[in-house]
Amino acid sequence: MTALINQEIYALSLPGKARLVDDLLAQIAADSDPQPIPVPLLSELERRVDIFDRDPASGCTLDELEHQLFPQS
Repeated sequence: MTALINQEIYALSLPGKARLVDDLLAQIAADSDPQPIPVPLLSELERRVDIFDRDPASGCTLDELEHQLFPQS
């Protein structure tokens, strides 16, 4: 990037920078071909969905997951 573009980006307000990032991500998504899901990951996802389908109580809420991943210290 040129120094002028860097200066313009640094001069943006926080909402302006957020819009720029959103616009860039949208453009990347629009320009990109979707990538296939690797077979091992797809198999694991299917396995977990099957477990949940057999026993929905085996799952947890998003709040429960957050508490498991990020316990309060």
